[in-house]
Amino acid sequence: MKRSLFAILIGTGLLLSACEPAATNTQAPVEVDGNLAESSASNPYEIELVGGKKWEVEAHMMSFIREMESQVKSFDAAIAGNDALLSENLHVGIDSLTSNCVMEGQAHDELHKWLLPYIDLVDVYAASAGTESAKTDFKEIEKSFAEFNNYFE
Repeated sequence: MKRSLFAILIGTGLLLSACEPAATNTQAPVEVDGNLAESSASNPYEIELVGGKKWEVEAHMMSFIREMESQVKSFDAAIAGNDALLSENLHVGIDSLTSNCVMEGQAHDELHKWLLPYIDLVDVYAASAGTESAKTDFKEIEKSFAEFNNYFE
C-alpha cells in the first residue's frame, strides 16, 4: 500500500510538472477579455473571477473532477478502510486530470489555484487515513469541492 501510494505521489508530481503551474500573482490589475480582474498578492491561491463569471473547464477535464466529487459525496466513513480507498481513488483522479490538462490562459491558471491546494488536502487525508483526524481532513476536501463549484463550470 505504501509503495503504491509513493508511486502515485511521484506520478502526480511528474504529471503536474507537465502541466505548467499558475504564475504568482502581482498587485497590478490583469485584463481578460476586456475586463479587469484584481490580483491578490496576499494569497497566491485566491481564485479570481472576471465580471462575476465562472471559469469554464474543458469538458473532458471536468469529467475527472466530477468523478472525484462524486466519490467524495458518496463516501461512507462507517466502512473500515474507506479512507485509504478514497484517498487512493482521489490520487488516481488527480493523475488523470493532470495528465489530460489541455487548458491554457487565465482559466488554466485559476484552475491551478484550486487544484494545488486540493492535492495537498488529498495528501494530508491519505496520511491520516484510519485515524480520528481523517474526519476533519475529509471535511476540508468537501469544502474544496464547494469552492470549486463557486468558481468553475
